Amino acid sequence: MRSTRTLISILTFQFLIFLSLQSQTVQKLQLPTFAEEFGKVVAIDGDTAIIGAPGLTGIGYAYIFEQQNSSWVKTQELQAPGSSINFGASVDISGDVAVVGDPDDEKGQVFIFHRDNNWQLKESLSMPGPLLDYGGKFGMDVAVHGKTVVVTLAHAPPPGPSGSGTLRYIAQVYDLDDNFNYS
Repeated sequence: MRSTRTLISILTFQFLIFLSLQSQTVQKLQLPTFAEEFGKVVAIDGDTAIIGAPGLTGIGYAYIFEQQNSSWVKTQELQAPGSSINFGASVDISGDVAVVGDPDDEKGQVFIFHRDNNWQLKESLSMPGPLLDYGGKFGMDVAVHGKTVVVTLAHAPPPGPSGSGTLRYIAQVYDLDDNFNYS
């Protein structure tokens, strides 16, 4: 009797999932064919999504999509000041703050955008000075929550006593004030 109830519960659960999936709408977000890396990284917060597209025709981008009614619409294209192929290699969004990584072999940067009607560049972060001597990919990954930003970088420290100069990863935390200055 118990196994029959369990089987009925499982079948009912599977049927409800099937009905739930049938009622969902799928929308394909895409750009023109030159956007080969479009969608390499994505992040979403509420009705706003950011999609990274590093290396598009030699320049990287990040795209903001917003849900309007029942459709997702591209509302803005973000670019780094100057041209950079790795811009958009990492992205995250929290409320009205979007963070885009541009990990470069030499130094790398992270760009912080704020939405006030349109998305505007408010701050850029660079690799901490002491690590510049060892190369690195500042901005390999980014995360944002409110006005706290976490940035990872990979670097190869000089060989130590053990003779190992293997790649290491570091996470830097930046707390932004209301003017988007960090501490």
